[in-house]
Parts: sequence; C-alpha cells; structure tokens
Amino acid sequence: MAKFIQLGLLGPEIPKTPYTEDMDFLREKMQQFWTHQLKGVLSDRPDIIALPEMCDRYDNFTPPQRQAYFLANGRALFEFWSNVARENHCYVVYATAVPMPDGTWRNAAILLGRDGTEVGRYHKNCLVEIAVEPNNMRCGKDVPVFQCDFGRVAMAICFDLNFPEMLAKYEKLRPNLILFPSRYHGGYLQGHWAYSCRSWFGGASAGLPCTVYNPVAMQCAATTNYFPWTSTRINMDYEVVHLNRHWEKLQAARDKYGQAIRVLDPGLVGAVMVESLQQGLSAAQVLEEFDIMRLDDYWAIERACWERYQED
Repeated sequence: MAKFIQLGLLGPEIPKTPYTEDMDFLREKMQQFWTHQLKGVLSDRPDIIALPEMCDRYDNFTPPQRQAYFLANGRALFEFWSNVARENHCYVVYATAVPMPDGTWRNAAILLGRDGTEVGRYHKNCLVEIAVEPNNMRCGKDVPVFQCDFGRVAMAICFDLNFPEMLAKYEKLRPNLILFPSRYHGGYLQGHWAYSCRSWFGGASAGLPCTVYNPVAMQCAATTNYFPWTSTRINMDYEVVHLNRHWEKLQAARDKYGQAIRVLDPGLVGAVMVESLQQGLSAAQVLEEFDIMRLDDYWAIERACWERYQED
C-alpha cells in the first residue's frame, strides 16, 4: 500500500448557460469547462481527484430541464470522467444526479478507479427538504467505504456534514480518507469530522475554499482567490495517539528514528499524529515497539476509570 498519495481538489464556480434542447452542445460545453479546470491538478500526477457536488449540473436550469439534460447525457458524462481516471491513472470522485428505475433521482458521488471503471457510489443521505420534491430526489441510507490501493475511502455530500448521527456512522467505519463533494463548506465541521474519524478529510466545494484536513484537524492545504484547485501530498501511514502516558515513549521513538518519523502536534487538544516517513517502517510498528496505545484505546481506559470511581 502506498505511503504517500497526491490528492487533488477542485472547486470552481459551476458555469451557467441558457437552456437549449441541443443536449450535445450542453454536454460538450460542460466537458470543455472541466477539461480546462483539471489542468492544475493533473500536472501533479494525482492519485485521487475530487470534484464538487453536482459538478456537471447547470444550476440555472429548472428541475425538468436538469433532468432532461442528465437523461440525455448521463452516460456520456460518466464516460468523460472515466476517461480522465484511465488516462491519468488516478481515482476520481465526481458527484452528479443519477436516475433510478422507479423514476426517482439520487444525489450521488461516484468513485472511479485508476482504470476508469466504477469502484462504487454513495447516495447523499441528508438531502435538503426544499430540494427533494421539486427534483423527485430520495435520500440514501447506506454509508459505504471503498478499498483503494492506498487505503479506505468514504464519501459524504454537502448537508450530510451537519448531522451528528451521520458523523457517528463514519466514526465507526474509520476510513483513511473522507472526500466531501459539496456546494457548502461547513467551516470547523470539516476538521471536526477529520479528528473524530481519525481520517484525512478533503472538501471540494464549488465557489468556496477547497480544504484538506489531517487526522488531528490541522488544515494542510486550501484553494486561494487565484486558483480554484489545490493539490497536496498526504501520508496514509499514520496513527493518532494521546500525549498522556506517552511523553517519554514518543521522545524515545523520535530519538531512535529521527527524521524517519514525525510527531505532529496540533496544539491544545492533547492528541498528536504519528507518521512514518520511511519505506519499510510503519507508524503501527512504531506504536508497537514503544508500547504506545492508539487514541481510542486510551479513551477506553479513561471511560473505564470514570465508571469505576463514579460517586455513589
């Protein structure tokens, strides 16, 4: 499994155009837009790219016009993103509207593999109520995690980020990377999800900052007012631990391995991220060698203490 991967996020404003029944024109215009936007991240040879929510939708269309557009072009848009994945040998997460056999629709994030084939898809669980009936949308109910060649990837979309019950599902799943196609940013919630799930978090928000948070909630990369894309190298070989019980052990690990490992401290929360930077050495091996417990195991000890010494 790869230790480091290149993550690319894109968040430009999605273009608008007058509606026309020339569906080939609409599709080609959208594909030309994204072909131009992708250049920034493709230069860095990404391992995975994430696009915003409804990345290939014209927002100025009425719901019936949007549905006609997607019914005519859905397969061709899929093939466009499939070609991007295959030609650049990278995973792609693109979010779009998907028609179902019963005539309803799903707000979906589709994960494509390096060969362009579909790895899986996530259906947005938490739709905004005012968007459901006009678009004949239905809420998803599953939260899948997909095995990629560098780790386990989960997806959430836009409004999902607001609900603690959704976060609780991801906390149990413990993906290595959560990708967040959106039309909304979420602010501090992005880092909160990253820390709570011990996961990298990449938010691709249309017209808003695209941001990357590490598993101890430190922002590692973001788009700027000049460039609506960001590309950053992230380390998938990490563990999250608490400083309590581990101050001397962490120092001993640093003394032995020097720059082969990194102990990254976000400050103020008491938890740190232990990374291995050397091939042939894993962060898990370092924890085992120096008898350092993972953060969740430490929390379990503290919870047991509260129960044991609780007042009568």
